[in-house]
Amino acid sequence: MELKDKIQKQLLKVKSPSRYIGGEFNSIVKDKSKVDVRFAFCFPDAYDVGMSHIGMKILYSLKNARENWWCERVFAPWPDYEALMRENDIPLYGLESLDPIKEFDFIGFTIQYELCYTNILNMLDLAGLPVPAAERSEDDPIVIAGGPCVCNPEPLCDFIDLFVIGEGEEANLELMELYEQMKKSGEYTKQSFLERAAQIGGIYVPSFYDVSYKEDGRIESVVPNRAGVPEKVTKRIIADFDKVFYPEKFVIPFSEIVHDRSVVEVLRGCIRGCRFCQAGFIYRPFREKRADTILKEAKCLCSSSGYEELSLASLSTSDHYDIEGVLSKMTGYTEGERINLALPSMRIDRFNKELMEQLSKVRKSGLTFAPEAGTARLRDVINKNLTEDEIMSACRTAFEGGYAGVKLYFMLGLPTETDEDIIGIADLAKRIADLYFNMKDRPRGQKLSISISCATFVPKPFTPFQFEPQISVDEINRRQKLLLDCVKGKRYINVSYHNYKISVLEAALAKGDRRQGAVIKRAWELGCKFDGWDELYNFDAWMQAFADTNTDIEFYSHRGSAYDEQMPWEHLDYMVTKEFLIRENKKAHEGIATRNCREGCSGCGVNKAAGKECFAEEKSGALTSPVPAQATAEVPHGEPLANKKPVRVFFEKKGRAVYISHLDLLRAMQRALKRSELPVWYSEGFNPRIYLNFPLALSLGVEGTREPMDFYIVEDISFEEIVSRLNGELPEGLCAVGAAAPVHLNKEIGFAEYTLTYSGSMADVKAAIDSFMAQEKIEVEKRSKKKGMITVDIKPYVEIKGVSEGDSVYVDIRLPAGLELNLNAAIFTDAFAAYCAENNVKAELICAKRTNILCADGSAFE
Repeated sequence: MELKDKIQKQLLKVKSPSRYIGGEFNSIVKDKSKVDVRFAFCFPDAYDVGMSHIGMKILYSLKNARENWWCERVFAPWPDYEALMRENDIPLYGLESLDPIKEFDFIGFTIQYELCYTNILNMLDLAGLPVPAAERSEDDPIVIAGGPCVCNPEPLCDFIDLFVIGEGEEANLELMELYEQMKKSGEYTKQSFLERAAQIGGIYVPSFYDVSYKEDGRIESVVPNRAGVPEKVTKRIIADFDKVFYPEKFVIPFSEIVHDRSVVEVLRGCIRGCRFCQAGFIYRPFREKRADTILKEAKCLCSSSGYEELSLASLSTSDHYDIEGVLSKMTGYTEGERINLALPSMRIDRFNKELMEQLSKVRKSGLTFAPEAGTARLRDVINKNLTEDEIMSACRTAFEGGYAGVKLYFMLGLPTETDEDIIGIADLAKRIADLYFNMKDRPRGQKLSISISCATFVPKPFTPFQFEPQISVDEINRRQKLLLDCVKGKRYINVSYHNYKISVLEAALAKGDRRQGAVIKRAWELGCKFDGWDELYNFDAWMQAFADTNTDIEFYSHRGSAYDEQMPWEHLDYMVTKEFLIRENKKAHEGIATRNCREGCSGCGVNKAAGKECFAEEKSGALTSPVPAQATAEVPHGEPLANKKPVRVFFEKKGRAVYISHLDLLRAMQRALKRSELPVWYSEGFNPRIYLNFPLALSLGVEGTREPMDFYIVEDISFEEIVSRLNGELPEGLCAVGAAAPVHLNKEIGFAEYTLTYSGSMADVKAAIDSFMAQEKIEVEKRSKKKGMITVDIKPYVEIKGVSEGDSVYVDIRLPAGLELNLNAAIFTDAFAAYCAENNVKAELICAKRTNILCADGSAFE
């Protein structure tokens, strides 16, 4: 059996099967015979998380821009599908080709979070590869890794051939060019490739470095073990961010993902220097795109995706030098296109009335601010540079603008934190509530909601707090309970926590060294995976792994480090000097804040390493006050009823599209209609959407040959053009086959006809069908909207239209599909499968296809 058939045979047994089959709109499929280098881009977490990642979107498009390179996407299968993969010998495969990734040239991981380390090992094992790098053969793929966590790659050095340090756009291309050239010239061996790759800037080959340890367990040294290898590997950066490659298209998933929207990266780096924030230091220098560039990329992405939401992403988008101008241009576009604009990274001190008005023009999304600490003293310690007056002013602006809900992010366990600081979190929330209740013009008809989300402090490499210990588990628990007690009885204040047991492991892995490779491997052997997910995290198994490898977790997570201690990552240069980090740590303990980069250089070292100023001066044309939004045509949210013309499109659903659910189909069709730029009617209200109706939903796993879908158009356009333009935007497996004005109403539907394809002999299947239908009753469990699960005797409602034979055995049936009773094909096929199993009949369902929808009088539904 071919791998594709093996895969499809298992998909209906798992949750969200569309995650594992590919075929999404804008996914890239190439002719393998014309491809020289194949790259498996692996995200070691669930599809829903990985498909939201900007870095994957960028590198996927960048690599595939070369005609003879093919980059495919790979995600960690959820445990339900992994079990079926192992049981049925299905290796880990690329979503575009469904080929095993063991056959590829490169397997590349992006590592965004320490708690995905066991998933990396699990994916290598699922691919059929030895997990330790030293055990992989000359013919096995090169395994590489990049992302923010490789600023300390040491815990993973046993498993990865090379790491890309810093930004990957240029380094990835250079690696693949080197590989292609060496393959074509006949010079390639894995060892020779690694030796030459190590000479590329930003490439770290861990096997070329030796680590020694002191008697007390601390690092003695990390030194090259051969000539031609740099003592320090310096991270790669993209100098001109305004001209950096950015995709024109995103792969559009069928299923809903974490960040299901278009995203434009507006800047990289951060000017703030919050002392706990790793991203704020490792992504330096600070670089911005111009407003015109942002608008151009946004228009391109929105038109190619069909998304109705656009996010301006960065570490701190409101710090863009021309944020008012950016928003003015963006809202001028998004209002006319009915696109919701989101600004997820919002500094409280940059939030003002003008920003709020721009963001609220399309839809009021919730507002999230991050004070991080409850008192001014502790905010100075962490260099948040935020006063209580600024926090209250931002909240007052939000309330005046009609918002009645605010989410606040805080961190517990920060260096020098006291109980007074924790009580300060509750007091700040109460003062915000008092502000709301004392406002005469506060939003009416809405309940105040203040959400407090608390993470636990985790010391991270390349931050001023890398020298700090994490507080103990018992102390974390005590501080969480203290905060809960402080808000008891305040129903409008809600407190949520991250799992502190996860934070303890995160700290140990973040500050780990190569000896933790054995711990990670042992934890994986004990069944650990998806450790960042509360429902799958096994803290006891991890503690067992530390014990089994004689490794003290407290040595890494709860031990502070002296300034002169060599850290496991000091042979990597992220351009921020250790001297600067020490200076900032001392200032933290003195409660002294550091100015942001626009106000003056703090001497972190990046400007010297980069060879130029590392922050953006106010550019020519920078705005000091908001500019009026660009004039846009008045677009009504809902056309008058008289202007709407109903359209019924009939479409096929087959192939990979069979594995998308009804809700996923709805999203796919709405986005296709938006991409087609057909003059469709939108629902009325503040958040208008394309009106779309399916007269009879099609079950997951069932093909459809002529499925109806209804919407309205507001301009004269031929049915032929509707079909043509829609087909140009539909993903694989969906195809419009015709369009017309609706003849029948939904309530006139009475029946649906199906063709069921079975393996086995004609005689066996027909005999089984006959004896199955000869039973006195055929009782099944069925969900009722009003009564929940009920038992129904389906025998009186099932009509067998015929049994025929071809390549397989075909059973034609008719089932009721009206308002009083609606039986889908799965109810019949599941009951028949159970009957066959009980009676040892070999009849396996291959395919279920809906062939007709009929009115109650038996005529075709048109």
